Amino acid sequence: MSESRSELKSERTAELISVIIPVYNVEGVLAETLDSVLGQTHRELEVICIDDGSTDGSRALLEQYAAQDARIRVLTQPNAGAGAARNRGLDAAQGAYLSFLDADDTFEPEMLALAYQRCKRYDADFCLFDSDEFGVERWRTAGPATINKKLLPLEQPVFDFRAIKGDVFRSMLGWAWDKLYKTAFVRAHDLRFPEQHNTEDLYFVFAGLVLAERITVLDKTLVHQRIRPSTSLSKSRARHPFDFYASLTALRDLLKREGSFQELESDYVNYALHYSLWSLNNLPGEAFGELYDRLKTDIFANLGIADKPEEFFYNKRDFERFRFIREYDPFSYLQEQKREVTEQLRSLIRKVPFGLGVRIFERLRYRY
Repeated sequence: MSESRSELKSERTAELISVIIPVYNVEGVLAETLDSVLGQTHRELEVICIDDGSTDGSRALLEQYAAQDARIRVLTQPNAGAGAARNRGLDAAQGAYLSFLDADDTFEPEMLALAYQRCKRYDADFCLFDSDEFGVERWRTAGPATINKKLLPLEQPVFDFRAIKGDVFRSMLGWAWDKLYKTAFVRAHDLRFPEQHNTEDLYFVFAGLVLAERITVLDKTLVHQRIRPSTSLSKSRARHPFDFYASLTALRDLLKREGSFQELESDYVNYALHYSLWSLNNLPGEAFGELYDRLKTDIFANLGIADKPEEFFYNKRDFERFRFIREYDPFSYLQEQKREVTEQLRSLIRKVPFGLGVRIFERLRYRY
């Protein structure tokens, strides 16, 4: 009898997925996310929710759900950011696979079942799948290209980064919630999230991309990312404007340790420029000026961008913005950005039907 119970326990552990969800002040949308996770068709779950020092009713709601469903475990910590919260959940995880989800998104009921089956079938280190976006008015639209079909070798059921058709770090996005990871792979390489407040996914995802020997892609939209008003995210980025730089330097250091930097230097430098510009363009006020000055004085140089010739860069617009920053002041840059955005919006409005134009406007409103 004891042997049978042991075998059953071992079988259940092999099927167990640890779902790790950092939670911080999301009382108004948390129930929808938890219902979406608990409603997954893959039933062998442990849902580890880490309350990261919430000051609203998020923790009470977590405890209410935990009292109703034994699969939920609630951990608490003083506010330390999503990276520290995810590491806390990772340390507590007992499942054979890991899913790192955000506390304000929703998920197709078969998301974990399909990703688990795909990982098992191909003995994959991680599985990547697609997502879309929805907003306050419940509109839904395609998000950024989670699966870059031009770069990923979708014709191959399993591959490593060398099979990607160039621009490796643009082949997928640097967030963790659209992937399912094999726990043994993550722990064998001691993969951790940088314990910072922003851009904590970038290092984990791209380190995993380079280290994985078996990657598989599930070409289905399984995650619905909630687009919320950008004020809270902008405030967080303003308080920690250099988190992205810490993640990029950590990734570069890993590439060098693994002996992959020379092979990936061109892709890395181009991605580092692109993401530095994105980070700058999403900062408000004084933080924008601080980062602008640092990009000019040391960050571009330290990331290996400053000494590269024009032909080294894949994206002409990124290069032009990089050159503009080196030559002009922050105010001039903002004026140039305003001019570019105005031209793009005018062109877009002329091309689309009125109703779609309103939806695009709403999306830009909540994103920016």
